[in-house]
Amino acid sequence: MAIIMKNILVLICLVFSLSVSAQKQNPPKILWKSIQSENFSVIFPTKIEAEAQRIANTLEWVYKFDTKTLNVKPKPVSLVLYNKSMTSNAYAA
Repeated sequence: MAIIMKNILVLICLVFSLSVSAQKQNPPKILWKSIQSENFSVIFPTKIEAEAQRIANTLEWVYKFDTKTLNVKPKPVSLVLYNKSMTSNAYAA
């Protein structure tokens, strides 16, 4: 009976240790900004402001064509840009 309880305890510890590594947090020193456009809200760290502006402009440009083609008007969308967790896609890289 003690062996079964020991194995269950080890299994529980393994499961919880895997889920803890998935709980990553942002560093508190990151300063966030946002760009509000007519149809999008782009939230980003201050270091990538140029890229965020380019993305916001591109999204608005594409939005005009997509809504015209699809004949729909979706509600505004929030987009969060985050540059601290980029992992290369080995298949594409």
